[in-house]
Amino acid sequence: MTKIKHTVSKVENQTTEKITTEIPKLSEDAGAHELLMFIRTFKRQADVLGWTAGPKLFEKFELHLSGQHLDSWLVLNEGVTCTVQNFKTQVNLFKADILSEEDYYDQMDFLRNIKKPREMNPGKFLLYLKMQNKLLAELPSAPADNPGFSDMELRRIFLQAMPKHWQEKFADADKTIRDTDLKQMRSYFDRQCVKDPFIKRRTDDSSSHTSATQGNYRNTSNNFRNNGQQNNQRNHGNVSRNRNGTGNTNNNSRHRRNGGSNNTNRRIQANDQCPLPGHHGHTWGECFQNANNPNRRNGQSSGQQQQQGQGQGQG
Repeated sequence: MTKIKHTVSKVENQTTEKITTEIPKLSEDAGAHELLMFIRTFKRQADVLGWTAGPKLFEKFELHLSGQHLDSWLVLNEGVTCTVQNFKTQVNLFKADILSEEDYYDQMDFLRNIKKPREMNPGKFLLYLKMQNKLLAELPSAPADNPGFSDMELRRIFLQAMPKHWQEKFADADKTIRDTDLKQMRSYFDRQCVKDPFIKRRTDDSSSHTSATQGNYRNTSNNFRNNGQQNNQRNHGNVSRNRNGTGNTNNNSRHRRNGGSNNTNRRIQANDQCPLPGHHGHTWGECFQNANNPNRRNGQSSGQQQQQGQGQGQG
């Protein structure tokens, strides 16, 4: 992401201090998440840099736009007087134009059902959750009064996003969201994460599910729910597409284990062609590598197996 550096000099107590900060330039294909983060960053840094006049705010904001976003901003502001109040109004109209398909209540539902990706630690996930809660207020359809979740609601969402057995341990420890604040909950689940770390296995189907979880977490609804972070339980937009992708991953995994069988929804049967490499001319039920083969002899010589392997390709 391109960033533009800004430097101002401030005199305080007869001492000149230089303040340098960077504000990202909104990319041409920016999604909802990037747009909302950009607007929050611009507002915060404008205060730091002392951009308090209307004309300065309009000038600097335009400097950080490009492509269709710049075109939309210019058309939107034709004939508008550059005052501070008008700047705030135009920014809200700018958001409403770009985020017309983003719904505040849909995003609330998404966050209520979110699950922590297993490879992400609870502390980092909580930071993501808090940031998403702040971004709710930036959506055009957000209510004017008290947008977003309350502290108690965030505690409930944070708890329900944890693995089920962690939630059970939390309850067994006689803890509830009413008497445990978010800081204490984070500490508790960080300890659980250390005791019960996620270990990714290449051939484990659950690992494929975890990757898909992270994928959905990072790519939902035009990147508004994008933070890199990714599988939640809303069948909407990219979530649905990623779930299909997850299904394909698991099917491919089963396909490989079944030796390329077209039916990926069943286990290999005794009368199926042996799936092992180099084994031809016999079924899986006849293969001596199959522990359930009734003709298999414990202690059978490797020479006999090699002879049968050379003669009929039998394992």
